[in-house]
Amino acid sequence: MPSFETLSRVGSIKPGAVVLAQVIDQSGASAPALVAQSFGSGQVGALMIGDLWRWGMQRRDFVESDLERAWRQTVRWLVGNVPSRLDLTVKPRSGEASSSPGVEITARVRDAECRPLDNAKVRKALNMAINKDRIVRIINGRATPASQVLPPLMPGYDKSYKGYSYNIKKAKALLAEAGLKDGFSTTIYTSNTDPQPRITQAIQQDLAAIGVKAEIKALANPNVIAAGGTAGQAPMVWSGGLGWIADFPDPSDFYGPILGCGSAVAGGW
Repeated sequence: MPSFETLSRVGSIKPGAVVLAQVIDQSGASAPALVAQSFGSGQVGALMIGDLWRWGMQRRDFVESDLERAWRQTVRWLVGNVPSRLDLTVKPRSGEASSSPGVEITARVRDAECRPLDNAKVRKALNMAINKDRIVRIINGRATPASQVLPPLMPGYDKSYKGYSYNIKKAKALLAEAGLKDGFSTTIYTSNTDPQPRITQAIQQDLAAIGVKAEIKALANPNVIAAGGTAGQAPMVWSGGLGWIADFPDPSDFYGPILGCGSAVAGGW
């Protein structure tokens, strides 16, 4: 097997992670090559070797190689204990004409409780179906519709990005593309403190216009937070009035808590 020449070095391994494979350089120093860590009911893995394709150069004849078998076994291991739905497809990589074409492996894991909101087209459709200007009117103009994660005065805010427009026709088309032309039913959790129920009712009416039947559960704030932080319990949450504000004026305080995987744990939302 040819030597590997590309390695993404890491300074240290997080607590709880396991080093499954190491590489040794010409000086005899070792470094992690494959690291795994439990995540929910499955596993996450990090492969630091950037030119693993060299493994496939060990054979002249095109037969099932150890490299392909290793990828399949790795994917199965990563999701083997995940109880939710798994779609696994293996297909030849398009545009490659050779005696040994590459393959493309796609694994998609979905929680049954979150369907169909695990589909990006569905989430985009819901976004485009909600009239944000009406929500602003409900609170007497004391807000600005958000077009992105960062607020206008935060470094990194993109003034040129307009976000998704309010467009019922496009929202219906997206649902149809997702195989849901007749809509679906879901639940929205919200605070029971005014004006949050009124805002959620407005959202409920907007979603009904594209065939989405949304049941509202208006609860005390701690119960809404608990539902949002429990896997599979709250498909949708209107989080207005729940008291989250930026702790410090830096984009990381938005990207981390809102989009970071560290929030996707029990109690995080």
